[in-house]
Amino acid sequence: MNLFTQHCCRTALLLAIGPVLFSPRIFAQTASAGPTTVVDCTASAPKAQPPAHRIETSVSVGAAAQLSATRIDDTKTTFMTQSLAPSAEVFATFRQSFQPWLGYSVNFGYTRPTYRYIVSAPASSSGPTNQTFVPTNMFEISLSYIAQKHLTENAAAFAELGAGTIAFEAIHGAGDFQNRSNAFLPEGVTGFGIDYRLAHHLGLRAEYRGLFTRYPYPDYVDSTRLHTLISAPTLSVTYNFGKHSQR
Repeated sequence: MNLFTQHCCRTALLLAIGPVLFSPRIFAQTASAGPTTVVDCTASAPKAQPPAHRIETSVSVGAAAQLSATRIDDTKTTFMTQSLAPSAEVFATFRQSFQPWLGYSVNFGYTRPTYRYIVSAPASSSGPTNQTFVPTNMFEISLSYIAQKHLTENAAAFAELGAGTIAFEAIHGAGDFQNRSNAFLPEGVTGFGIDYRLAHHLGLRAEYRGLFTRYPYPDYVDSTRLHTLISAPTLSVTYNFGKHSQR
């Protein structure tokens, strides 16, 4: 066999076994040449959710001072003065918030002032003066909206606005007052104050409350019930069932 024949045989053999020897390498090169896609199987971290608002619920019991503004009505026929003697008051509140800055309160109060009713002749004339003093039970129930602002972790300032009813019950009647006991009068409520959290769930509440109402007992049918402002500075001990909400 000459050299040409041997060369042809070797070439035919290489052509026969070439695909078998080089196909894996060509496939690998072809696969690596194309674009690759990376699949990230790592679980994505859950998004942080804003903290839920914790509802604040509290009850309080305290003492207040009932300070009524005296009112005077001077007409052509009478000079009339109406007032309530200063008195101590027992005051209780149930309060709950449905937003970090907004809530409501239900208020209860009891005091025992003396109603003072003085009628005399007008300033332009002279005549007798009639004075009537009536010891009175005074009850209050009201509902208020509360707007509050947390100043620190333990202190919060608040303001309130609401309405309610005041009931006057004469303990000892005099004249027409005997038929005018249990006078129910509407009232408007406004106020502001500070809550301070002490250890555990206890706290203190200092507040000023203003009650807009009328005096209870006119002496005669033609007399008028004058309007007045009852100031009630209040100091209470509170028990809070939750924590202060954070802004």
